[in-house]
Amino acid sequence: MINPDKLNKLFALASGKKVKPEQKEVKKKSFKKDIGKYKGIYSDPLDAWSNWYRDSKKKISPDMSEDHWNEAEANFPGSPDQAKNWLRTDFNSAIESTNPATKEINMRNQMSRSPNWLAEEQLPALATNAMAVSNQNQTKAGVIYKKSIEDRLLQKDLSQLDPEIPADVHTQDALKLETLGLFDASRIVNGRFSSVSNNGSIQPAFSLEIDQDIPEAAEIQTIAEPIFSSAISRALNDSSTLLDANNRASTGAMVNSSEW
Repeated sequence: MINPDKLNKLFALASGKKVKPEQKEVKKKSFKKDIGKYKGIYSDPLDAWSNWYRDSKKKISPDMSEDHWNEAEANFPGSPDQAKNWLRTDFNSAIESTNPATKEINMRNQMSRSPNWLAEEQLPALATNAMAVSNQNQTKAGVIYKKSIEDRLLQKDLSQLDPEIPADVHTQDALKLETLGLFDASRIVNGRFSSVSNNGSIQPAFSLEIDQDIPEAAEIQTIAEPIFSSAISRALNDSSTLLDANNRASTGAMVNSSEW
């Protein structure tokens, strides 16, 4: 269930309604005058009403939406329930979009010039769509952040990491520096990720303390850990392979030397 307070805030943002009594009477007379013009143009009463409503709706300010609808409902060629059903259908047609962000903009624009009863009906849908937009934005941000980590890792010579220390230990060191905002300026010293201050002092990542209440920590952990882990594991495997090859070469050279 959506929190009622949240719905009310969404409604206030979507509608932008402000009461301006001094303008209402003048605009009401304009509504009535325009309806007569459309009835003279279209032979079908519903066509006349529909075109008048859509055209006049574009011209009204949010604070006049209720009076505008009252006038529209009174002149609708059918029952009040039929008028409401027509408006619901027209509203849904106007907000159609496969893009959640575009749909949210359309919904807010339509709700700002719709009667209160329709705007309130649409609040749950607006809240759901707003959540979809938020999730979409988070996904985009995650993709950008992932690419950022991959690019920044390329600036590090991971072959300097100590291959005798497990990959997950190095990964946690890198994550700690990233969470503290120190990874970009870090260096690998004595085989371990280390923080380097402006005055040149070096502090190994494992000796740093991290505040458990950092809001971004969980997101960093989710996105960055697998990227760090994969890159560090590859680097350590390459280092181990190179070390083994060097050891074999060294052993072979010693054997050949002793045979000679």
